[in-house]
Amino acid sequence: LKIERELEMARRYQEKVGSCLFCDLLEEEKTDGNRVVYENDRYLAFIPQFAEYPYEVVVIPKRHLGSLTEMEENERGDLADVIRAITGGYDTLFHKPFPYMMNMHQVPTDGSEYPYYHYHIEFYSPRRTADALKYNASSESGGWSHINPTQPEEKARELRAAIGDFLQQNDT
Repeated sequence: LKIERELEMARRYQEKVGSCLFCDLLEEEKTDGNRVVYENDRYLAFIPQFAEYPYEVVVIPKRHLGSLTEMEENERGDLADVIRAITGGYDTLFHKPFPYMMNMHQVPTDGSEYPYYHYHIEFYSPRRTADALKYNASSESGGWSHINPTQPEEKARELRAAIGDFLQQNDT
């Protein structure tokens, strides 16, 4: 259901605005910079304004792609780099293993064309603090209306610092 809704909103956005929703989101996050947690030549990773979880991260390729199969070799290498940075930053943030789910969103494989959709990855973690997990209330789960009591800019600052620490410790 989530992917169907995402596809529909991306289609509507392109029809209304004339550009890709995800390309525009990427540019907005890059320009603002406050929610960016990691960037390399081909990807931008950020905690979105609409994050459902405190340390939710979205990774978007800078080139408009529909799926993994469209990636060039250098894009695959940079994808590995960004995934390593995010997951290493997660584990460094509270100095212990950080549970997460990683979901790849790409065009459906039904043979239809989806030029308005942009491949991306979403990371979700139930971790709120070193010792607390985020549990959804029944109204959040039942109504698909998540409540995130944190500011994405603050959590991005924390995660950005942890990623920097991780890379400094592991890339020397």
